[in-house]
Amino acid sequence: MIRAENLAGKYQVQFGNGTVTGIADTAADKGGAGNGFRPHELLEAALASCTVMTLRMYAEKHGFSYAGIGVKVGLDRTRPERPVFECCVSFPAGFPEERRARMLEIAGCCPVHKTLASTLAFKIDSQG
Repeated sequence: MIRAENLAGKYQVQFGNGTVTGIADTAADKGGAGNGFRPHELLEAALASCTVMTLRMYAEKHGFSYAGIGVKVGLDRTRPERPVFECCVSFPAGFPEERRARMLEIAGCCPVHKTLASTLAFKIDSQG
């Protein structure tokens, strides 16, 4: 579970899981200082990180190199009623085409992708 708390800087937030911490902020044009990840960037990071991990697990399981494989994720919010995650997997030169096609399929199987693609529900309550 992640816990987030305000910091002294306007809109700056520290978040962590009890072991590792990070800083979130909003952009300067939105009133923040731009000194941390914006919340939507954290969503992009979650998807990109999980996709890279999933591809690495698949490559290791099948005995081929994962070196040079990377993922870029952007969130297109131009249609607020239907935002779209745009994912681009990059492969090193010479990566076999047949393996590339399978890796693109595997990219869609990462757990964060599956979560974001599902119908989400939210439960918000208070404590103390």
